[in-house]
Amino acid sequence: MSYDLLVNERYLRSDDDMYRLALRLRGLHSFSRLILAYFRVRGLIWLGEKWAIRYLRENDADFLALVVAWLDEGDSEEKVRLHRRAAESALGPVGGVWPPEMFPLGPGVWERVTG
Repeated sequence: MSYDLLVNERYLRSDDDMYRLALRLRGLHSFSRLILAYFRVRGLIWLGEKWAIRYLRENDADFLALVVAWLDEGDSEEKVRLHRRAAESALGPVGGVWPPEMFPLGPGVWERVTG
């Protein structure tokens, strides 16, 4: 999830329409994985979307509000900011999102991987 978030943030900085569209496509899978990870890091077995909504309503309304805000957001910049906030919340019990220096990439490699 940390890698996905960093790639999404990198794509957001591009002026290339292809990267902006790729960012939107990436959001579909990266945010879905983030939601699944929320439950995994808490030792909860995924029992479906309706179960997850009920669980979050009863136990973590703030995270659910981030999910709803992400789903409703149309602006890519705000969507990426919401993704980061949700990732920090989802991964909180295991230390949060990894910083970029946690990825063992040499000088210029990150740009080639995400550019």
